[in-house]
Amino acid sequence: MSVTSSAITFDRLAYIDRLREAGFDDKQARAQADALDAALRDSVATKADVREAELRLDAKIEATAANLRADIAVGFSRPSNS
Repeated sequence: MSVTSSAITFDRLAYIDRLREAGFDDKQARAQADALDAALRDSVATKADVREAELRLDAKIEATAANLRADIAVGFSRPSNS
């Protein structure tokens, strides 16, 4: 199951600048920015990801419902063995 991801906007340089202003040295600030950038790319779902999953789920639900309706229709059309 592959979910295509829209780009997540993350301004690494602005983040590094804010960390430096808060007292982090350059090495620490860059390490934090790299870690957050990787986490956002690897594990955060975008609105597009959620919408795509919703559309796939809707299609599966509709297909299952159609199959159930067909099974029920076949069951009612069979002659009973009484």
